[in-house]
Amino acid sequence: MITLFIFNIFCFFFIGFCIIVEGKSCKFNKKLIVERHDDFRLKHNAKPLSCNLKRLHKKKPIWLFYFYIKTNSDCVLTSKQINTNYFNFFKNTEIESAVNRWYEGINDYDFELGTIRRNNNVFEFTQIVWKSVENIGCSTACCKTTGILICKYDNYPNKPGYFSDNVGAIDTIFVFNDLKAEKERND
Repeated sequence: MITLFIFNIFCFFFIGFCIIVEGKSCKFNKKLIVERHDDFRLKHNAKPLSCNLKRLHKKKPIWLFYFYIKTNSDCVLTSKQINTNYFNFFKNTEIESAVNRWYEGINDYDFELGTIRRNNNVFEFTQIVWKSVENIGCSTACCKTTGILICKYDNYPNKPGYFSDNVGAIDTIFVFNDLKAEKERND
């Protein structure tokens, strides 16, 4: 039991910061990923996230993806988990831009009716701003020419029937500031 616990802790720290697959390392700024989530969550009046992987790992540890990806040298996932966002990238891509990409789903989300277009882009967005989410855990793996970033959320975001309670519209303070900044750029 203690050996298993120590192994889990080792895997958590090793994979959480840098995964080496086929001799290539894949690093990312975990703090920046969480901060970017929190920036978007603030716009929707959702509380900041914690990086409490202990709670997330009770469900299905992120480091299990490492073993799958290690046997699949193209970094292609054939099945995906719920409560999880995925970002495939090429060698020179800024991994931290993933959160911006996921947030673009706001363009397909209907704040009056909830999620109408059932595509990954919308669900990636709603997982970022889902109010009942408290913890996030992210990990990466690099393969031959590509890599993958995986971020897992707790408290089961994207539950049917709970969108109106958990996905808030953008606070008007942020809408005004965005319009003002855009006007200044055009002048």
